[in-house]
Amino acid sequence: LSLLEAMASGLPVVASAVGGIPAVVRDGDDGFLVPAGDVAALGAALVRLAGDPVRRARLGEAARRAAQAWSWNSIWERHEALLSDPHPREGAPPCG
Repeated sequence: LSLLEAMASGLPVVASAVGGIPAVVRDGDDGFLVPAGDVAALGAALVRLAGDPVRRARLGEAARRAAQAWSWNSIWERHEALLSDPHPREGAPPCG
């Protein structure tokens, strides 16, 4: 949740590529993903952001847009569309 809060505030994020984080952060598009426990990669990603204000602004704006897809309204609309479809697509992921 804190990643989405940062992204919604227009901040690019640097996070470990574990669990569901790669589903939220797109490496190089709205933040950076680093291998878990790789301190050198974490430091390098932070230095890249700190040293490049143009990239930081671009990633931050992309992060803000990406976070909107995870807003409660967006999630509600996706679930409502899924649940109201009388003929769901074969192979569509289950709801829930």
